[in-house]
Amino acid sequence: MERRFRSLWVRPVERDFLSAFEMPTGMPAGPRVGFFPSSTIGNLDAAEAEAFLSQMLRHVGPGGAAIVGVDLVKRVETLLRAYDDIRAAGGPRAAPDRNPSAARSGVG
Repeated sequence: MERRFRSLWVRPVERDFLSAFEMPTGMPAGPRVGFFPSSTIGNLDAAEAEAFLSQMLRHVGPGGAAIVGVDLVKRVETLLRAYDDIRAAGGPRAAPDRNPSAARSGVG
């Protein structure tokens, strides 16, 4: 993104987003936008979601913005078909030894 939009200062922040943390040093002055693409916020309880969003507000500062990914409500059957591949033959969580990337990522 930074290559395409040269005026943007883009830096990934890899942290435990449920713990307090500071942003990278050297951020230029001006409006900030925080981007959290994961729909994980739907898995948080109300207190965790409020703490996360409060921290994001503090990080983007006055005049800043936040883009937070969310997901649609889905039927249980749809979620099971998508994620419950433990029982599915050859699913990545069924046999991490047959799926090296799953074993490396800790899935399984």
